Amino acid sequence: MNTLLLTTWIAAAAAQDSAEPVLAVPVGAPMPAPAPAAPPQATQPLAIPGNTPGAAPPASGLSSSERLQALRQYKRERLSINPEIEVSGGGTRVYTGFGWAGPGWGGGMVITDPVTTTRTWGTYQGAQRLDVPTFLLEANAVGASGELTADITGAQQRSRVWYSVAGVGVAGLLVGTIGARTAPTEELFYQYSSLMTPSIGLALGGMLAGSFPAARAERLRRYPSESIGIQEAQALADAHNDALRASLGLSPEDVWVIESADEPSR
Repeated sequence: MNTLLLTTWIAAAAAQDSAEPVLAVPVGAPMPAPAPAAPPQATQPLAIPGNTPGAAPPASGLSSSERLQALRQYKRERLSINPEIEVSGGGTRVYTGFGWAGPGWGGGMVITDPVTTTRTWGTYQGAQRLDVPTFLLEANAVGASGELTADITGAQQRSRVWYSVAGVGVAGLLVGTIGARTAPTEELFYQYSSLMTPSIGLALGGMLAGSFPAARAERLRRYPSESIGIQEAQALADAHNDALRASLGLSPEDVWVIESADEPSR
């Protein structure tokens, strides 16, 4: 009995210094089964932010077919500045001892004109070359297009006036030639003959004077460098292309493929 009380007292004293309570068990009694361990607590998953760096950008609102049609329209209607090379000369002339002879006569001297090249640039819409007034009109430079059109029209009118003078000279030359051939008297012959010299002057002078404004009108119509600089033309084309892209609902990334593919090497 004393042994049982001593064992109980020792177990109670040891339980005060232990982190876990120790049950007093009589000597010779079976040990109780250990309590089952608690199941491990499930770990909560971390929240994933919605805007991760690798997330796909939001859709632009255009379906695949709509985007394809918009890109095709942009390629057709975009304005561009492209370099050009003009080739002139290269003609052949054959001379004989009796004067000029056409090719195939043989003999004599052959003179070949040198081939010359000129670097210039032109305005285009898609694959089509535009004259300068049309380019300015497409680029929304209506005032500049109107002024250039007026200059071209004025040069063409001046050339027509001089060509009319040349026409009068040609008509006078014909009248003088026919009249001199058919004149019944010597007096009429000299009168018609005197008409031929001033008629030749009018014809040649009118043709020469009319060629200058006609050439200027053609240069103003065809070559943009005659009226605007290349930097100004490129700025007008860029502004038109940006407005066209925005109206079609395309992004800068969409049209960059077209811009870089159509960019000519300068």
